[in-house]
Amino acid sequence: MYDPKVEVKDFPIIDLTSFVDLQDWITNVYAFIKTGRVESLSEWIQHRENAIRREEKRTTTDLNYVRQLAKNWQELASALQTNRSMDLSNTAEKAKESIEEVKNVMLRPAFTPLNELLLNVESEIGPIADEDPINSGIAAIEWCFKHGLYQQSYTMADELMITAICLKHHMQINNIKDRKWATDILNTAIKRNQKTAGNNGEDEKDKRIVADLQNYPDLLNILHIMKDNRNDINHAGWRNNPLSSKVLEEHFISMFETYKTQLLNYYGKR
Repeated sequence: MYDPKVEVKDFPIIDLTSFVDLQDWITNVYAFIKTGRVESLSEWIQHRENAIRREEKRTTTDLNYVRQLAKNWQELASALQTNRSMDLSNTAEKAKESIEEVKNVMLRPAFTPLNELLLNVESEIGPIADEDPINSGIAAIEWCFKHGLYQQSYTMADELMITAICLKHHMQINNIKDRKWATDILNTAIKRNQKTAGNNGEDEKDKRIVADLQNYPDLLNILHIMKDNRNDINHAGWRNNPLSSKVLEEHFISMFETYKTQLLNYYGKR
């Protein structure tokens, strides 16, 4: 604390390392909570771990659990950001397990703020770990649009309806041919709902499935808009009458609750 005015040139040194650590913690946690991006938080955890290892020259239990937590968070965030729907339940379950493990060990002071973060994160991750693909998918969609990932939200919402059709009619959700069949069925039902297609061309079973979907006109109308908006986003707006980013976001937010209710209603009647 240098002061040129004092006569006795004896200046104390104050260690502000802990204050800097606190600032880093606040910045990284804020980024994670608001955007869902975990890279900076993982890097901070890794940096603190490396510093502790250099100082103590030994391996400690809590560091192992914290490192695994950061790794599992990163895998879940990456799966959400890249639309890896088939991986979401598994990666969310691993992240959830890591949270429980960290909560049950004695953390050193550098990592105790994790306990506060975990209270909020666990409630978001838990539903994504649901074994039912529809419940897990809905939770993932909610996580995405709440963190500003609207392209992912539109894509997941579209694909989740395909998954629901497959599950309702005992088809394999990870089979490309089955998903193509469900996609054709859904597109036919949407066109009928929009009155742009006639009632012919399908076998009797497919006609019954299309007719069942037509019992949910609000859902079909929303899916029609979602598909169109998804194409708008995926083609980077290079189309006639592209929507603004604000409208794309507002559309999704305004439609989601009805989409969610109608999808669960359709899926529940199996």
